[in-house]
Amino acid sequence: MVTALAFVAAASAAAGIPLVLPAVRISGPAPPGRGLRLLAALGNRFRPGRAPADLRGRIEAAGKPAGLGVGEVMAAKVAAALLGGLAAVPLAALAPGRLGLVIGPLAPAAGFLVPDLWLGRVAAGASGGSAAISPRSSTSCA
Repeated sequence: MVTALAFVAAASAAAGIPLVLPAVRISGPAPPGRGLRLLAALGNRFRPGRAPADLRGRIEAAGKPAGLGVGEVMAAKVAAALLGGLAAVPLAALAPGRLGLVIGPLAPAAGFLVPDLWLGRVAAGASGGSAAISPRSSTSCA
C-alpha cells in the first residue's frame, strides 16, 4: 500500500512539473542548452546565494552555451537537485531492503552535479574532445 501511495505521489508531482515551468514553444531542432535554460527558470525561485569560484571558468571553457551565466547555471543546479529528489521518491520506495535509504539522499546530490557534467561535455566537445570531462582532473592514468 505504501508503494502505491508513493507512486501516486510521484506521478502527481511529475504531472505538475509542466505547470511551474515557463511556456515554451517548440519549433524546429532544439538549440543547445534549452534543457538547462528550463532548469534555470525553475531553479531561479530557489537559487542559493553564492556560486563556486571556478564556475565562471567552466562556463567560459564550454563557450557560454545558450548565453548562460553563473546565476542561470546555479539555478539549473538547484532545479536539477529538486527534480532528482522528486525522482528519488518512487525509486527509494521500490528499492529492495535498505537501499532506499541510500537512494534518497544521493539522487538530489547527483541531480545537483548533472549541469557540471553537461558543461564538461560541452567543453570537451568545443576543444575537439581532448579536454577531460571534469576541469578539476588534471592527472593522467598513464
